[in-house]
Amino acid sequence: MPEVPERLFALQQTFLRFFEEGGVVLLALMALGLMLVLLLTERALYLGLVYRRNRHRIHRKLSGLKHPYRKLSLIGDAELDLQAHFPLIKCLIGLCPLLGLLGTVSGMIDLFDTLAVQSSGNIKLMASGVAKTVYPTLTGMSLALITLLLLHPLEQYRQKELQHFMSLKLENFNAKGTYR
Repeated sequence: MPEVPERLFALQQTFLRFFEEGGVVLLALMALGLMLVLLLTERALYLGLVYRRNRHRIHRKLSGLKHPYRKLSLIGDAELDLQAHFPLIKCLIGLCPLLGLLGTVSGMIDLFDTLAVQSSGNIKLMASGVAKTVYPTLTGMSLALITLLLLHPLEQYRQKELQHFMSLKLENFNAKGTYR
């Protein structure tokens, strides 16, 4: 049984080979993945810790406020806090497969350049080149899928809370449609 440092060295070599074969686009995908993990962690911590504490404070303030527009302002601020970073996260998730496809296209261009220079019908060279071009697409799609799965419960909780605030807004309207 190999020792732990040898296993770590082998794992490190595997990752280095993966990034060498996948090209520069894999580094961009890695940076994008790191950014997504940080944003998702921030949202999870905010919704799980900070927002739950603030939610009780908001309800206490709402019950103490008499002026309807101050209530509406407080609800609006809470809604904005809930929605922070979600559009950016969704945009970055959408970029993952596109960057993967960019890596595939650039890899195919390199492959065709190599085949043109060698001007041989070497099938093994072509097969290994095609395999290398698939790495960025695989990485981009995997990253998008994993981050979508992580985003889903946060999005569900956010939607539930936004609906709660919408019902609070509607409670303060009278039958004529004016704010009480």
